[in-house]
Amino acid sequence: MSHYEYKANPTPTAGYWAGTTANVFSSTLSQILVKATTSTTEFDVIVTNDSSRVIQQITGCTGTINDTTKIPTIRVHTVEIDNATVDEEFEVLLMFDEGH
Repeated sequence: MSHYEYKANPTPTAGYWAGTTANVFSSTLSQILVKATTSTTEFDVIVTNDSSRVIQQITGCTGTINDTTKIPTIRVHTVEIDNATVDEEFEVLLMFDEGH
């Protein structure tokens, strides 16, 4: 099984940032890791598919979230950081296992 990683180091503006993955066919989203620079920064994370349907929404995060819920996926996805209490650099990783 092969893996595809989407990595970014964004800095939200007014508490918001969004990034888009490559086109990933027949895969499983196996990890969502989002880490703020400061451990007390609060934020929400939303992942949507190419039809703008929310496939994972994690609210009330503080510092770091590491969600390993397995979600079958296809095509392009958007990951958003929303309601961040500080506009600072984040580490974002989405891990896809191809060929689910």
